[in-house]
Amino acid sequence: MTRRVGDVAAIPLPGGGFGAVQISGITDDLTTAYSLDFYSDELPDLAAVANAAPLRVDHYKHGGHIDVTNIGDFWPEPPDMVWLGNQSLREGAPTTSNVSSAWETLAVGIRARRRWWLETPEADRIAYRRATGTTRRPQWTFPALGWNTLNCMEIR
Repeated sequence: MTRRVGDVAAIPLPGGGFGAVQISGITDDLTTAYSLDFYSDELPDLAAVANAAPLRVDHYKHGGHIDVTNIGDFWPEPPDMVWLGNQSLREGAPTTSNVSSAWETLAVGIRARRRWWLETPEADRIAYRRATGTTRRPQWTFPALGWNTLNCMEIR
């Protein structure tokens, strides 16, 4: 099936559940897509994602940019990805990207953000952000998860 700008898909997330992505640009050999700030335990329909804004990458040490990537035509869609229909692009939706990757990268980003905000204790988030960017490993331990756990969680 030929994809169009505005097409929305539910994408399975690592660990379960679904996120959503939207196509914002198409060229001869690239599709530009961005993640939507959406999660569901079950496969959603198009109406369920209608009010989802572009997902801002604000976990770990990221600064809040919209999660967008170019996907080469040679990358297959994940087998459980379900196209839901077409909607107008969200306000501010990026139509280009300087990042190229596979569809699954968007799913990993959605999952990483959910882990950060829902599963990482606030004290650990604060300590991690203070510690990153230093040239040596911090000399303290994190209240709940520990440095190594947080480093392993930073998959993006």
